[in-house]
Amino acid sequence: MPDLHVLAAGSLLEFALAQTRFPMPVGRVEYMHLGPLHFEDFVIAMGEADLADHLRRLPLSRIEERTFPPALHRKCLDLLRRYWVVGGLPEAVAAFVSAPGRGTDFEAVSRILQSVVATYRDDFGKYGRSRDRIRMVFDRLPHLVARKFKYAEVSRDHRPAEIAAALDHLCMARVACRVFRTAANGVPLAAETNQRFFKCLQVDVGLMCAALGLDLLDLERHTDPTLVNRGAVAEQFVGQHLLYDEAPYVTPALHYWAREARNAAAELDYVVAVGSRVVPVEVKAGATGSLRSLQQFVREKSCGLALRFNADPPSLLRESRKLPDGTTVRYDLLSLPLYLVGQARRLIGEVAANEPRNAVRR
Repeated sequence: MPDLHVLAAGSLLEFALAQTRFPMPVGRVEYMHLGPLHFEDFVIAMGEADLADHLRRLPLSRIEERTFPPALHRKCLDLLRRYWVVGGLPEAVAAFVSAPGRGTDFEAVSRILQSVVATYRDDFGKYGRSRDRIRMVFDRLPHLVARKFKYAEVSRDHRPAEIAAALDHLCMARVACRVFRTAANGVPLAAETNQRFFKCLQVDVGLMCAALGLDLLDLERHTDPTLVNRGAVAEQFVGQHLLYDEAPYVTPALHYWAREARNAAAELDYVVAVGSRVVPVEVKAGATGSLRSLQQFVREKSCGLALRFNADPPSLLRESRKLPDGTTVRYDLLSLPLYLVGQARRLIGEVAANEPRNAVRR
């Protein structure tokens, strides 16, 4: 029946395929990788379709001229804080926008997210003797986001192989995702990964905040929203968007870069490939912060364009910095507020297309 289409969905689909022995019908199966709702989707759900359209159409020229309206920037940051607490799970977003006081009542959202967290933990019971280790890794994950994953930080009472097996289960179920370290000398980035070193992301920033017990008051208690939990929430937010910002038929993958050397250690939050270009990505915990690792990467890889996410309005600057060893690096720095992560690839492409003009930018 060649005209009969069969749709299979579920976070445990990989388990079903791995446990069933049958010849895969090559050429007849199409995989669609779906992540949480993006920030622009959340903005639309909040009744701000015009704002979402404005972000999606924001021209590079407005960023170069630094004419982004301050009131609009503040509004987007407020929506960003709400997205961090609600997350991108459709049921949580639907409950948030349909509750009385649209966009202000977090009780229904909290109930849904805490229920998801509890249900995940209960669901691990079907994995027999592995269930306790899987629960243990699941419980520790929110505290380890944005850090190099070390088995000893999960448990000193279990062998690394046991913890790795439990993490494998969570990654197969798409509850977690490994971000592998890459040498980042060119594309594809996956060709130079070192699978001994990786960081982990959770599936959704809302679930992460729920597991950590963070709510909107926690996020608003600081002048700058990205200072919570040492920037891990911001890195989770950016990471889950970068992970699912390509076409749905592309298998999600994300990488970071690090150099471990005495007196010269450096680490970048992420590196992404846009066409044939490798772009370093730094997620800053606040409106300001050092870019030392990013500048080390620019020098080492002869990279002409870098991307920074922070809480500032968007800008595009020609940077010239003197490094501690006396060398000078010059590069274009595309600085985007966190809420523009969904437009990063598009804007990088526009910067690359205008490179001759970039030489005279100040």
